Amino acid sequence: MRRPTTLLTSAAVIGACGVCAAQAAAAPTAATLPSISGSSAYGSTLTCNNGTWSAGAGSFTYAWQLSDGGVQIGTAQTLRVRAIWVGLGIQCTVTATDTSGSATVASASVTATPQRPSIRITAARQIASGKIVIQGTISPLASLKGGAASLILYRQTKAGPQQLSFNGSQTRPNQRTGRFRMTATGEPTGRNKYILQYVPSASGYSPQITVRRTITVR
Repeated sequence: MRRPTTLLTSAAVIGACGVCAAQAAAAPTAATLPSISGSSAYGSTLTCNNGTWSAGAGSFTYAWQLSDGGVQIGTAQTLRVRAIWVGLGIQCTVTATDTSGSATVASASVTATPQRPSIRITAARQIASGKIVIQGTISPLASLKGGAASLILYRQTKAGPQQLSFNGSQTRPNQRTGRFRMTATGEPTGRNKYILQYVPSASGYSPQITVRRTITVR
């Protein structure tokens, strides 16, 4: 007795191969999402990391957006944070491509933050009876842009901080060097505590920073 044989028609063969082709032609998929590394402070550089993708994903392209409105702000793998973005969310998308197609996945967002300037005190001492000097350097110089950056000096008292009076030039750091020198006369004797406050004039910086020093006045 002859056994029946099963014959695959050409259509069935083509159909089977079509399923295989469809499976092989699937676009790349992300196993882990892209991520953003680096400081998000103004002036810093962010990097869009690819994440991990299925085998075969051979090329990647990038796009940066403000997450609040979807406005595109860059297409390189890195992005330098601008002052106008401070307070806004930033995210990147990665598009992976292989021979079969492409897929795009977005990262979580980070918030752009102000850059914090620094005050380097080089002298804080009495230079004559009842007279003190506080001098130093402000950085970065870009925080002085606009010419309205100012320094305010307070003496700590039992009633609270008391602002000292200076002429305008002493409260304005040099825009080319960042250096400043403030002298005050008629200061009470004793171990006085002083608070120096710097207010930048350029956008993208912390609204104010302070340093504290104690000066013994005789």
